[in-house]
Amino acid sequence: MRAIAFAVLVLLAPLAAAQPTLKVTLVAEFTGGLSQPHDAAFSSDGKLIYVTDMANSRIRVLESMTLKDVGTFGENELSRPHDAEFDQAGRLLVATQCAQCHGTDGFSKSDIDSIAGESRNELLRETVEDANDPDDLMGFHGGAYLSLSPELEAIADYLSKR
Repeated sequence: MRAIAFAVLVLLAPLAAAQPTLKVTLVAEFTGGLSQPHDAAFSSDGKLIYVTDMANSRIRVLESMTLKDVGTFGENELSRPHDAEFDQAGRLLVATQCAQCHGTDGFSKSDIDSIAGESRNELLRETVEDANDPDDLMGFHGGAYLSLSPELEAIADYLSKR
């Protein structure tokens, strides 16, 4: 089974440019330390896999051909990251629970507001303001965004153009 899953990953790596985001939860079976992986995105050259590690609140980076651990990032910055995708500029965008309420790609399927297409400045202002309000639900979910950051600005840019 391990050889089959590895072969599938090896065959899919060259397709990374055509399909940058791939659900690869089977990776957890072959790499120690992942807990609740949800999504993965290939680097533009297909050599690295960025796996969302929800329970550990971080991104795990693996070599796509060997699944060797390259490193992690996002500890103490991310809150249960679940979706990862590279934008056209090559920046890794990570959703940390946004899609659960605001919908995939920012289009809500419930009575909660969609955030796709909102102005970049409004998204930034509301996220930072709400993150500083412990009585607001967004204060819990957006708590990682207590101030402007390049990551938050990249997410706002992405969503405002949807």
